[in-house]
Amino acid sequence: MHAEPGTADAHRRGRARGGAETGQPAAPPTGDFSIFTPGYVRSLDRAFRRIFPAMGVAELLRAALEWQAHPLDAWLNAAFGAVFLAGALGLRLHRSALTVIRGAFLLACAVALSFYVLSYALLPPGLAAAETGYVLAGHYMYLLYVLMLLCWLLFPPPWASRVALTLLLASLLLGLLASGLALSEGRATLTGVLNYGLHHALVGGSLYVLLGVFTAVYARQARLERDRARLSRDALTDPLTGLANRRAFDAALEREVQASHAPGRPLSLVTLDVDHFKAVNDTHGHDAGDRVLMELAALLRQQVRASDLPARWGGEEFAWLLPGAPAAAAVRTAERLRVAAGSHDFGCGRLTVSLGAATLRPGESGAELFARADGALYRAKQSGRNRVEVG
Repeated sequence: MHAEPGTADAHRRGRARGGAETGQPAAPPTGDFSIFTPGYVRSLDRAFRRIFPAMGVAELLRAALEWQAHPLDAWLNAAFGAVFLAGALGLRLHRSALTVIRGAFLLACAVALSFYVLSYALLPPGLAAAETGYVLAGHYMYLLYVLMLLCWLLFPPPWASRVALTLLLASLLLGLLASGLALSEGRATLTGVLNYGLHHALVGGSLYVLLGVFTAVYARQARLERDRARLSRDALTDPLTGLANRRAFDAALEREVQASHAPGRPLSLVTLDVDHFKAVNDTHGHDAGDRVLMELAALLRQQVRASDLPARWGGEEFAWLLPGAPAAAAVRTAERLRVAAGSHDFGCGRLTVSLGAATLRPGESGAELFARADGALYRAKQSGRNRVEVG
């Protein structure tokens, strides 16, 4: 393997083992935590695949039973049935379950609001005018309350409140318009209309306030989940390079060693170090040194497989865990990285890396495997740098 003349960097091991890592603060996460995760949407999909057909059939049966006695009520029930069955069909044909469910919900809202437009026409025949307000107060309002609750399940927090408030105000306005018409025709009394309006406003408004409380609790929980995820990520990520840090690497090394011993699966480890890194910092400054480490991390990412774990172990030393890779494969991959680094323009002169590779032996611990790889890296430094040694 190609060698570069020179002596070992006497300060490397002190910086790699004990030096504090330099770097910039981690960037804040983008986007807010959302309840609409893939798992949540799948749960909605499964639930509504049962709800839609069951409700659709039930509403069509209600329409058939009421057809002779009250055709208008039957038509509205049939409309509900058609919406629910269309939703059931849409879930089978459309890829986006959430889009189908929300679309069916909005169509159901339109049908439900028509009950408020036709509220007095839907009352039982022969009902006294003084009783109409009391009957209406509990006859169809449950539809509104169910739909308002569904808003919280089907829409993100800002929109859940907006859709619920729109439904409440629209139903209240349509109900009062229908009440005014019924009052002018003598089919309702002023006391009944006031009772109907107050009941609708107070109960619906109380439910809307509760939805606001639910939304506030959800938003607080969302912030906590987001912050917890960020802290967990930051605790296991090197802020400068974005690679796993030493804590994450050490935990992964122990897991992979245990997983490899039982079936006898190969496990290799490569450690690497930037040659003459102190000279980069001394000559070009620490910002240039940070850029070198970030670009080397990018080169490392280009070489890894999906199962590999590249990490910044400390200072300018990196570790590269290769599950399932035998010794020969580990040496080949290390050599590819050495060549890639030697031909890369880091912006501060030609730089090279030295690497040490080791493969897990039967009964060996993770610490022993790392010690052999690190020893091989030290020999590569002493032997002239810009080379791969096997431990």
